[in-house]
Amino acid sequence: MCNKKFDLLELEHIADDIEDVGKSEQGELASRKYIIGQLIAAKH
Repeated sequence: MCNKKFDLLELEHIADDIEDVGKSEQGELASRKYIIGQLIAAKH
């Protein structure tokens, strides 16, 4: 039973880590899209 509780806590921690990575990736994508938009605007 103790292992099951540990496993559940570990899964919650892993899920939080995955969510954090997703948020970081979204921020990076938004930043790159902004830079590309600025480069395109500068060309016109």
